[in-house]
Amino acid sequence: MTKQDLKHISTFEELLEISKANGYDRNWASKKAKALGILNPRAKVKNDVRILDNGYHNKANEHSELLESLQTQIELLITENTKLKQELMIANEIQKLKNERGAGRKPKLNDGLIAKVKELRGKGASHKTIASELGISVGLAHKASQS
Repeated sequence: MTKQDLKHISTFEELLEISKANGYDRNWASKKAKALGILNPRAKVKNDVRILDNGYHNKANEHSELLESLQTQIELLITENTKLKQELMIANEIQKLKNERGAGRKPKLNDGLIAKVKELRGKGASHKTIASELGISVGLAHKASQS
């Protein structure tokens, strides 16, 4: 039977009756129902395809819209994340300027002292001699000569 012969049929039950009457195989009615856009109540839903208004409506359209909206949300979150990372880097740089007032113990080692220690050490003076001469500890003299 052709599609034009079956135009007058509107229900799946009518297709089943024609199938039984003509001795067609058991899948004939469901195939014709699909071709004609007739709802088959016995059919298992595959790939979430639903029949609406005697035509096929694929849920993929709805899913694609949802996917697009999720992708735009992801892109917005990525840009927000990069902005937050930049703000965090700026905050870390500001935090590095911790001791702006110069509070706390002052370092005894400065460039002038290190230069004097290295000069004396180069002349062969011991750490103990350098320490007593410059008024620093032996450990500090050793540390200054190493740097």
